[in-house]
Amino acid sequence: MRYRLAAAFALVACSGCSLINRVDTALERLGIANAQLAEANQRIAEANQRIAAADQTIIKSNEMIGAANQTIDRSNATIVQSNATIEKSNDTIVNSNRMIENSNKMIGAANQGIERSNGLIGEANKKLDVIDKTIQKIPGLRP
Repeated sequence: MRYRLAAAFALVACSGCSLINRVDTALERLGIANAQLAEANQRIAEANQRIAAADQTIIKSNEMIGAANQTIDRSNATIVQSNATIEKSNDTIVNSNRMIENSNKMIGAANQGIERSNGLIGEANKKLDVIDKTIQKIPGLRP
């Protein structure tokens, strides 16, 4: 009986050892898995930090793009105003050119009038010369 108890105890102890070994192995594997999980979590945290930094860069870039777009909008408004001013200037130039053309026509007409007057004066001078010659032929009227 003693041997039976010892054998039973040995059986229980051995099966207990086997169970302990299995629990030990499972705990070891859990420890390794936890370490791997911690490493993965660390890599995820680092990736999240890089993503957050990239997000900040994107936000700053978007702000700069927004500011650039506002500058472009202001430039476009200035260009539109400049174009309107240029159109008005062009209209003024067209009107000025018309006035110059009209002035040139008037000057041309005045020059023709002066030429006619010069012609008339020339004819009058010729007639005066004839009159002077005629007067000089009259006895007693010579100067």
